[in-house]
Amino acid sequence: MNIAILSRGEQLYSTRSIINAAEHRGHSIRLLDVHKCVLSLKTKSPEIIYEGIILPRFDAVIPRIGTSITNLGATVIRQFEAMGIFTTTPSNALLQSRDKLSAFQVLVPEGIGVPETIFPESFNDPINEVKQLGGFPVIIKALSSTHGEGVMLVHNKQELHEIMLHLYRTENRFIIQEYIKESGGEDIRAFIVDGQ
Repeated sequence: MNIAILSRGEQLYSTRSIINAAEHRGHSIRLLDVHKCVLSLKTKSPEIIYEGIILPRFDAVIPRIGTSITNLGATVIRQFEAMGIFTTTPSNALLQSRDKLSAFQVLVPEGIGVPETIFPESFNDPINEVKQLGGFPVIIKALSSTHGEGVMLVHNKQELHEIMLHLYRTENRFIIQEYIKESGGEDIRAFIVDGQ
């Protein structure tokens, strides 16, 4: 197969691992930096120009898009989709996964367990929401947080007040979640492929 990997660089561990695995299986790999993709929109024949040359047709695209370039990455993925090329992460899935509330709204109807979560209506002191979750401690997460940044364990009303002031100043949307003591501060990443 002729595969494109959207990534900022070959030096990234996950990107390098994908390249090695694909080459080991005899696939042809092309690494593409989304910042260098020029999108050409023509009725029924969209293209991507890369370093001055129209890209050839790929059998598949594997996006490895960092949080800081989510919107740009989704735009480039959407162009590949418009070209009829399979992508392992569709543009809408990338956007949903980066917004924690949207991700939970997709998981819940599928019966996938998530911590009890509240999306408060405003930046007012959400003490009633904390009570709904069973009281302190609770977890507050900025909707766009990643790698543990923007995730705060709140033990009492004073900490809650300080965090609300910070979130108000930075205009960060957030969710409040029940604290699951058994997790011990760890999470499990599970990948579901074709229902398995």
